[in-house]
Amino acid sequence: MTKSSIAMVALKILSSGSSDASARDRLLREARLASALNHPNICTIYQISADGQQPFIAMEYVAGRTLTALTHERPLSPDDALRYSLQIADALEHAHTQGVIHRDLKSSNVMVTAGDRIKVLDFGLAKRTKARELDSATLSEVSLTETGAIVGTLQYMAPEILRGAPASPASEVWAFGVVMFEMLAGAIPFRGESTYELTTSIMRDSTPALSAAVPSGLRAVVERCLQKLPADRYATAGELRAALQAAAVGKVLEIPQAALGKSKPLWKLRVAMFAAALLTATFLSWGIWRLLHGSAHATESIAILPFVNSGSDPDTEYLSDGLTENLIDVASHLPDIRVISRTSAFHFRGKEVDPQEVGKELNVQTVLVGRITIRNNQLDLDTELINTADQSRLWGSHYSRPFSESAGLKQDLARDVSQQLLGQGHGAPPAMTPETKSNDAYQDFLRAQFHENKYTPEEFEIAKKYYEKAISEDPTYAPAYPRLD
Repeated sequence: MTKSSIAMVALKILSSGSSDASARDRLLREARLASALNHPNICTIYQISADGQQPFIAMEYVAGRTLTALTHERPLSPDDALRYSLQIADALEHAHTQGVIHRDLKSSNVMVTAGDRIKVLDFGLAKRTKARELDSATLSEVSLTETGAIVGTLQYMAPEILRGAPASPASEVWAFGVVMFEMLAGAIPFRGESTYELTTSIMRDSTPALSAAVPSGLRAVVERCLQKLPADRYATAGELRAALQAAAVGKVLEIPQAALGKSKPLWKLRVAMFAAALLTATFLSWGIWRLLHGSAHATESIAILPFVNSGSDPDTEYLSDGLTENLIDVASHLPDIRVISRTSAFHFRGKEVDPQEVGKELNVQTVLVGRITIRNNQLDLDTELINTADQSRLWGSHYSRPFSESAGLKQDLARDVSQQLLGQGHGAPPAMTPETKSNDAYQDFLRAQFHENKYTPEEFEIAKKYYEKAISEDPTYAPAYPRLD
């Protein structure tokens, strides 16, 4: 075996002398569930061994520093906090759709690697603590199965958990809010000299104000995560991630110098930043339009399902996926409309769907479906907006474009669907400015996204090459630069 073929792993040794054998068994069962998670921001579990006298869990060895170590030095910059928060939210969304709740999300369970990638540790392996053991601010392991046990670390526990409610996605959103506050402030939001004081602070105190240097969009996300009532927080990790993406749109994207390369002329950097600013201005003008025209709309919730690629070329699957993802992102920015996350929507990819069943499963009022056909360099798209209650067709449209104009189709589709979701009588939203006039750059960007979403190291390398190719074809194509960071 060569040195390069040796992979390092971390071992979590389980006590074989536990007085509660069912506790150990439960932890092992939950570890097996967590081992099914496959996401670049989640520490992978390789093996669970319950044989012999010393059970253990073998997992990915992650080199780096925890968020605890980083935030103890100083608060993170808003840019770093936003970048890390997006990755954590993406990990949570993936886990929740697989039925796995972390139960002990905290800054010491979040690792930042040398490549600035987030790895969330110990999914599904949270320790449980008996209520009577709440005698210190940081809880210790006691039991995994005893009735009435409290799960997690006290500083990150949601109010309902302290009241004895089970862990849920809503309580995970609270813990995320604590982690995000910690990144931005360098300290946890709720504190006390004793367990009683800390618990009282979590249950009753308002969230402390973050520094005015923190952008208002990020402050709003933290404040909503830390609402005392679960119903007042983001309903899902997908909604949380969409809110973070909206906050990111509210500032000029930063183009990393490493992505440009040392030989890139300075004018290209300036042009790219101008293009990013133009994209930001487009979204801001869209937001102003929404405020001026009110918030009445015809749809309250929607699942945008992956468009079906009905052509004969499987290599064009990236285009149907890309158009779908763009619509999900655009719809997520509309006011008062709940949009099902990409992860949940793409669960139906390649399946025959019954809109009524989809509506029941995802609890949505409407479903958008589409079918793409590409023949002889001609792109045809048929879309339908369907009421899931009675399967009536609320809206539909046919689009036909030369393949070389597929980027323009993206803009028209986003505009028309947004109009339908917002309702009639409000005029048309302003047309979104295309990020690039180069169809080749646009196609390579979609190909990059397609490979990136497969979440394997090999596919990441392929995606990187396509992002670089898109930039070489259009140096002003701003959205491609951050993907290389």
